[in-house]
Amino acid sequence: MHHVKSVIRIQGPDKADRYLQTASTMPSLLLKGEKPRLIDEWQDAPKIWDAVRVAVDNSGALPGQYILTGSNMIGLIS
Repeated sequence: MHHVKSVIRIQGPDKADRYLQTASTMPSLLLKGEKPRLIDEWQDAPKIWDAVRVAVDNSGALPGQYILTGSNMIGLIS
């Protein structure tokens, strides 16, 4: 938290439904905000990963723009 300027908590009880709906239809909207931007529990909305990849690629791959965190285990990707 000391390294970020804005935060989204996907599982936040007051906004979870809205965040998940936005993540499924237009995930890039969740990336708007001051950077570095922390997105907690991003794995609940996996389209965020692709939105972050595109945003980083489009910005010239500047490091430290997004911090993705989570505690749920969703399985292995191979």
